[in-house]
Amino acid sequence: MSKENCDVLSDAHVHVYPSTSVETLLDAASRNLFKLGGPSPSEGTGLLLVADPDGVRGYERILNHGRERGSSDQQTQWSRESSDDRSVVFRRASGTRMIAIRGQQLITREGLEVLGAGYRDQLPSGLTLAKTLKRIRAAGGFSMIAWGVGKWWGRRGRLVTNMIIAECGSSDIMLADNGGRPWCWARVPQFEMAKEQGMRILAGTDPLPLKGEETRVGSYGFRIQFDRAEDQSIADAFRGALENPSIPIQLIGKRMRLSRFVSNQLRLRLQRLAR
Repeated sequence: MSKENCDVLSDAHVHVYPSTSVETLLDAASRNLFKLGGPSPSEGTGLLLVADPDGVRGYERILNHGRERGSSDQQTQWSRESSDDRSVVFRRASGTRMIAIRGQQLITREGLEVLGAGYRDQLPSGLTLAKTLKRIRAAGGFSMIAWGVGKWWGRRGRLVTNMIIAECGSSDIMLADNGGRPWCWARVPQFEMAKEQGMRILAGTDPLPLKGEETRVGSYGFRIQFDRAEDQSIADAFRGALENPSIPIQLIGKRMRLSRFVSNQLRLRLQRLAR
């Protein structure tokens, strides 16, 4: 059976809000990912792990891109190659391929963010961290615990640390760094411990629900290379590579400047006050 060598540049933490232009997001992801190194856009594959918060149907918007009646994204440069209930593949005329994989952002009872992907069910937020990870595993998916501002400190930080120790041998549980973590915020103890324990660390941009944030997608992520069997979907091959510790992951891109981090935090607070 023949195999295809896949060189994938991925953003592990993507949100598609109702105000987001899907066309702009796909264009930005392609532009940002492929300028970070690796294969040429005509030969490589970009991949977005879409993490829909509760009440947001972002993956469905990508899935229906170019087909939504009355949508400003109706005129698109991206043609659909294939789709199923977990992933959709687009290609530009230049040859660039972009894959989006369906997932959820679940908020645990303790206020931690867990990104779940690779499953078909719709799981609830509000469970404990331990129960959330178990539910994602039972649904046939994999989990990423996402770094967030102030969320890995104190009691919640100890909870993440204890989880790393308890799950260090579990290939389907990973951590996710965040492009919104300012470059000067250098040390995260849980990332250091995860490396020591052999737990995978992925990376993504985590765009905020602010105007223009979709242009950041693909500016921080990771590169992974693996072989895909002829009869295997790239989504399944991608997950298999993530869970194979012998296949290296290379973080790529840059985290946010401190000035933009402060500006975004202020804009978020003003937006919430305005509501």
